[in-house]
Amino acid sequence: MTTWLTLAFAAAFFKAFATISEKEILLKKDIFDYVSAGSFLVAIISTPLLYFVKDMSLTLETIFFIFASSILSVTCALSLSYIVKKLDISESSALISVTPIMVAIFGAFLIKEFLSWIQVLGIITSSIGLFVLEFKTKGGVDSKNLRNEYTGPVSGRIKIYTILLLGLVTFGLSSIADRFIIHYVGVDPLLFLVIIQLFITLNMFIFDVVKNAFSEKGTKQNKFIDTGLLMQKAFWANIIFIIAHRIAHVFAINLIAASILNAVKQVNVIVLTVFGGKIFKEENLIKKTFACVIILVGVVMVIL
Repeated sequence: MTTWLTLAFAAAFFKAFATISEKEILLKKDIFDYVSAGSFLVAIISTPLLYFVKDMSLTLETIFFIFASSILSVTCALSLSYIVKKLDISESSALISVTPIMVAIFGAFLIKEFLSWIQVLGIITSSIGLFVLEFKTKGGVDSKNLRNEYTGPVSGRIKIYTILLLGLVTFGLSSIADRFIIHYVGVDPLLFLVIIQLFITLNMFIFDVVKNAFSEKGTKQNKFIDTGLLMQKAFWANIIFIIAHRIAHVFAINLIAASILNAVKQVNVIVLTVFGGKIFKEENLIKKTFACVIILVGVVMVIL
């Protein structure tokens, strides 16, 4: 097994269990609290990795690119965490699994990696899988919690799909940006990991300040970190899995195209659909697994 493939499967494994622990946290905690606390701790824990960096050189232009990518990463993290929180994990994982297709599309436009006919067919196949997944799915976008939170199932679907699209677009753009910075610019993967995580934490802090500035009196929060999260075992497990996933990811993306890497990583969807679905006692797992397989077939066609 080649090095990049080993790293890709490792990243997929760590990502799957990071998502399961994330779901457990988001059942009780606010999305912003989770992302802000997580980004801060990941930044602190990742900083010692600078000791292993061989080339510390960075230009102002490169720093700007990393900062821009961090903004995309924050937007993506908040959007996809919302999807994980609101939908069954077996459904949200399948919906998010189409990210490699978004990466392939952006790759074609931004770095001239044009789509072949089999990749286009793969996109169509994955779209069929998404239709199977979303057609009258119980416990999904038509679930009771969404009908209660919004004005109705149609309104709920529109908001879910809008936020999902935002997450997919920002994921695709950030993946291409990461690939460009690490592979083409030549930034050390560990240095990139530490710098972008510091920028992500800075962005979350700025967002928190702005949010409180425009909040009504009595709704403002005086703390950036929810200390209650620090007492949860699931939160620390999530942090460990996130760091392990990102380390494997940044080293792999230096060896292979972003579209291929993210496609291989989607094997984690099977783990999330079956294993995660059973943990949270979700419904229609057979149907969701079938739809998931169709989506993954399309994803595999994209990487071919």
